[in-house]
Amino acid sequence: MENDADCYMEVSAGGGDALRTKKLALILGDQR
Repeated sequence: MENDADCYMEVSAGGGDALRTKKLALILGDQR
């Protein structure tokens, strides 16, 4: 789970809004 957080941080730092949203959606989907 920590890995996902790191990936999210990296994507956020990259400035990829689309990728960030997609990644966040995947993370939330996995948690459900």
